[in-house]
Order: sequence, then structure tokens, then C-alpha cells
Amino acid sequence: LQFNSLGTDLYYEFLNLGCKLTASSGSDVPWGGTIGENRAYAYLGKKPFSADAWFEAFQQGRTFTTSGPMLDFRVDEALPGDELRLKADRKLRIRARAWGDPKRMAPMELEIVRHGEVIRTGKSANTNPAEVNLDFTVDGGCGCWLAARARAGDGTTAHTTPVYVVREGLRFWKVDGIKELLDKRESSLAE
Repeated sequence: LQFNSLGTDLYYEFLNLGCKLTASSGSDVPWGGTIGENRAYAYLGKKPFSADAWFEAFQQGRTFTTSGPMLDFRVDEALPGDELRLKADRKLRIRARAWGDPKRMAPMELEIVRHGEVIRTGKSANTNPAEVNLDFTVDGGCGCWLAARARAGDGTTAHTTPVYVVREGLRFWKVDGIKELLDKRESSLAE
């Protein structure tokens, strides 16, 4: 996330190749934007705030990046950055919440993304509060990555680090897209 632009094309390609990448953001000051225009939040749980605790949570991938909306996301009890290990295919419970200042962010839209494709969308029904919740189940399949992203009425966006679902003996990558993704990376390297 930079300049209030959520650039996910390359991010999703590397996730689909099986790379674990923590969601983050930056402000390119003084060349554009303002300091703090885009932020990365890290979930500390019950730990008191400290720089060390924040960096530890960031290292675990317990983050979301935002230019406005706030996000909470869980797959079963796994948090962003966690690896959820499955012995066999089973239902996974997805719970997500997006919210923000009702004066600026209504209406709010929340999406759940699996391997780069939106599998569920929710929209806030009214302007106060500017909030949307999703709670549903999805098959774990052969493994995948799942993330939440949000868009607010004022154009601001947010995105979580994925939860990585790994089925025993398999990976979370997008199996049916590997050849195309590897060809694209090889072409980029050759260039």
C-alpha cells in the first residue's frame, strides 16, 4: 500500500507461488503523500505495547496495512501470518470485520480473497456505523492462502497478511497457476 493505492498484482503472484509475505506499506515523503498516510498495524494480543513487541508481531506477519479502514481477520482461530495445518480437507470458519469513521468511510466494503480471487463480499447497509462483518465457512481444499481487504466510501483501503492453510503433504500455493507464474518470473529475470 503506497499513495493510497493497494497494489496487489505482484503481491498475489508471489503468494500464489508459495512465498509468505507480510502486508506492509510506506509513505514516500517528501515526493508524494504525507507521513502516516499509509500505516501497518501489528496485532500484539495481550502484550503491552513496546517497539520490541510490535516488531515481533510484525515478524510473525500479524499485520494489516491501511490508509483508513481497520480490519480484524481470523480463519478458525488463526490470525494473519499464521500457518493453519490440516490433515485432510475440512470446513474452515472465516470471520472478518472492517470498520472506520462513519463520517468519512461509509459505505464500507469487505472482501475475502483466496489465491487472489474474491470468494465473499460484504457491504455496510448504512452509514452509522461504517462497519461490515463476514462469518462463513469455506473448504480448506488442498491448501491456500486467505486474506481480507476493505474499501471505504472515501477511497481508502486496507489489506491483511494472509492466513496460510497447509494441507499435510501439500503447500498453500496455487497449484493450477504455477506454470504460468513461473514462466512469468523466468521472463522477468531474463529481461
